[in-house]
Amino acid sequence: MIEILSVMLASVQDLGRDGYLRYGVGTSGAMDNVALAAGNILLGNPENSASIEVQIFPFSVRFLEDIAFALSGADTFAELDGRPIPPWWVVQARKGQVLSLNPPERGVRSYLALAGGIDVPVVLGSRSTQLRGSFGGYCGRNLRQGDVLAAIQSVEQREILERLPAAGFGVEPPEFALPLGQQESLLTVNRTCVRVLPAAEYDCYEGASLDSFWNTGWKISTQSNRYGYRLEGEALVARQIQEQRSHGLVPAVIQMPPNRQPII
Repeated sequence: MIEILSVMLASVQDLGRDGYLRYGVGTSGAMDNVALAAGNILLGNPENSASIEVQIFPFSVRFLEDIAFALSGADTFAELDGRPIPPWWVVQARKGQVLSLNPPERGVRSYLALAGGIDVPVVLGSRSTQLRGSFGGYCGRNLRQGDVLAAIQSVEQREILERLPAAGFGVEPPEFALPLGQQESLLTVNRTCVRVLPAAEYDCYEGASLDSFWNTGWKISTQSNRYGYRLEGEALVARQIQEQRSHGLVPAVIQMPPNRQPII
């Protein structure tokens, strides 16, 4: 069990709630599926186990029992009772110890996974928090100071985790294992590189405008949320004004609204 001591914006998430969009129920789930799954794998949990997604820092919790935990996602300069904990790392916590996550220099979200996964009710096949509908996760809301969360532990997991080395162990962050070739230099100026493929309406825009789309930077607007990123940059210029019919979208599609500022 853990007690939330200090929290700005964090929620319980798993890999999401699939199959209910037809009823207007969003997928929810982690914004970084790789990070959440990696933290669970480090602990021997099923990849879809519920974890805490932390979006605004600082964040701190107190362990109310001995339990192993894993950190993944952004490097938050984490400390366990003042002892530095690397990102993408699993370690054993003792009862009474305090884990603190600080604002990261790189990355946005950090994930705290507990051995066995966080024990919250399954709603429509998922433990993730649906903030718009106020259900799932922990009481259907973001976590607050004083909240106490339990973990699901099995005898088999306890036996495995008892053999954890004192210093813990971890994995290589994905950004080190999946370089973007010549684009790597952009990472040094606080930019994120994203691979993009042209789609159906790609040729509807002027060539010079498309060149600008590929070669200039975009900022994530404050109007963004869990459903999509609104970008800010040089507006794309269409070859001719046309009305596009509304149609369903899948994750990662770039949509171009009338103001020509992309939404991912």
